[in-house]
Amino acid sequence: MICAGCSKRFDTDYSKANEKTDSLDEYGMTINTITTIDDNRSAKQNAIDQTIGVKGIKKESLLYKVETVATTSDLKTGNVTASENAYTYWNNAYFYDYPGVKYKSGVEKEAALKNIRSLMNVISFEEEDMISLAKEYEDEYVIYTFEVEYEAVSDYVKILLQSAVNNFENVNFKPSIVTAMAKVNKAEIITDRELYVEYEGETGERIVLEIYTSLLEDIPKLEVPDAGKYANITG
Repeated sequence: MICAGCSKRFDTDYSKANEKTDSLDEYGMTINTITTIDDNRSAKQNAIDQTIGVKGIKKESLLYKVETVATTSDLKTGNVTASENAYTYWNNAYFYDYPGVKYKSGVEKEAALKNIRSLMNVISFEEEDMISLAKEYEDEYVIYTFEVEYEAVSDYVKILLQSAVNNFENVNFKPSIVTAMAKVNKAEIITDRELYVEYEGETGERIVLEIYTSLLEDIPKLEVPDAGKYANITG
């Protein structure tokens, strides 16, 4: 139970925690993204569940893997479809695993590092972005809840929303709600984040985007790919 008026066990500085979290050399994380599209007649929900394992961000031997399960559900009929894929970065290459297909493609380490940092920070905000900030205490955590201007969300979030908007013809949408949360532990690491964005159409259409990220206690098992098992794709 969250209690804003209860005695706190510790305090922390958000900016310091944000910086410390971003400097982690290895970590495991889950990212759960849910997009709900309601056109007044039917509703569809798309879910993207990702598990990330990263080692060696500060070393030459950077290794990471991103596993994804994408699910689409028709909330009216109950029909569900799902697909899985994964990719691993190692030694200046991405190794892609799709059902029945394995291939690799070259990538500079700087680009791969930028990509994984962007994924980790997909719903990370600077302190100056926070509006109506509330600071609460729960067990051994400090919880920050706040609003943000739509312009402050990441490009990835904007792309997801635009993709949802593309399901409609001649409907103008505008953001009506953009709220977020960050949960900090005693080690001054941000363990959990949440983002909620609501888009409203002119005649009652509605798009809701929810993203939840959580650091894992254990890093998922990471293995260096066997390059000989992957077809080579050159750009």
